[in-house]
Amino acid sequence: MTRLNYTSFNRWLIGILLSVLLALAAFNVFNDPYGVWMVRRIPGVTSLKPLMDEKGRLRIAWEIRRTRPKALVFGTSTAKQLSYIDYGKAVDERACNAGAAMASLSEVRAFLDLALAQQPEVDHVLLALDFFQFNDLGYMGMEKDTAFTRMPVMARDGAALLLSGVGTKASTETLVQNLRAPRPARPVVAPGASHANSSSVATGSAVATPTTQATSSVAVVATSSGASSAPSSVVGAPVSGVDRVALFNKNLERDMAKGGINVPYRASERALEDLQAIVNTCREHDIDLRVVITPIHARHMDELYLAGLGPEYEAWVRRVSTITPVWDFSGYNEITTEPVTQGMKWFMDPLHYSLATGTVMIERIYGRPTSTEGLGTLVTHSTIEEHLSELRRQYDERAARVGTQVGAGAQ
Repeated sequence: MTRLNYTSFNRWLIGILLSVLLALAAFNVFNDPYGVWMVRRIPGVTSLKPLMDEKGRLRIAWEIRRTRPKALVFGTSTAKQLSYIDYGKAVDERACNAGAAMASLSEVRAFLDLALAQQPEVDHVLLALDFFQFNDLGYMGMEKDTAFTRMPVMARDGAALLLSGVGTKASTETLVQNLRAPRPARPVVAPGASHANSSSVATGSAVATPTTQATSSVAVVATSSGASSAPSSVVGAPVSGVDRVALFNKNLERDMAKGGINVPYRASERALEDLQAIVNTCREHDIDLRVVITPIHARHMDELYLAGLGPEYEAWVRRVSTITPVWDFSGYNEITTEPVTQGMKWFMDPLHYSLATGTVMIERIYGRPTSTEGLGTLVTHSTIEEHLSELRRQYDERAARVGTQVGAGAQ
């Protein structure tokens, strides 16, 4: 074979390889199994994203870099139900929901630093806190790698999603699940919608965990006029084929079991230091920071007290209130005491409230009219003891009304 033939063969081979790589990348971008590329969803083909949370942190980092939002929601998976549309309207800014499953406060700090690096004019932050997020024992107490916010790491991980076997397998699984799913009309995420509310579109997978249950309601739908909040009939509607009562009880048992997210429990000083650092950063940049303790179902609160964690919970709320004023949406009220039924409106499971609850929370925090009273109390260091006394009074009253094993059978 002559040298010219070798050159032609090499060019042909390189051309074939490049074509294969480009086709592979296009296939993975089109299916976008992790929601990283923000590609418009096609009903029945790419609308369901059952694997979306697997690369949640990378998705958030890219979203912040792309959209440069001036208002952000931070927290764990429970923060995902704080609609970025409702939040953006409340603060009149471009908003992004950066809630991530099991996010630690150190990861929230990394996201906030990334947001400020991309958009120095960040004006608003809504930080949602969970009791288990401050548990120094178990998963939340582990050291978290925050390198996912650095551009070289983001570029490397993004390229891996485009060209790796793992990314291709995820794209294939996503496509197959979409093609096998029933074909009723499905909401589609509007172009340019924020990722976290994109992740609130029905995953299409069986609801087996609090996270998938919490993300199975629709946050944004595409309409002829653009994005809008989902109709109330979607939020809290029974999930086909899923026994929500059995799922609720299973998740409650798991969360309170030894080795779960709450038991054993030891308050994390590092998490409290991270919270203080977030508060300091917001003050330094003149950011309007609103901190909330997310609502948990009354039965979950019952179980915390029955497990002897009531004092730990109260001490945690007390410590948070000494660092920053905090909206406490936990406790006992008309929303958190919702009966556990197949058609629950306000809760998805013991820890994850619905989009309807998230809307009420935002209305309450920002002083907007709300039809639901009694949810949320602004707590400061000067009102904390009165607030905790009221919480204990509510628990004692509930226990006296339904029996000493209040968490086991109470609704």
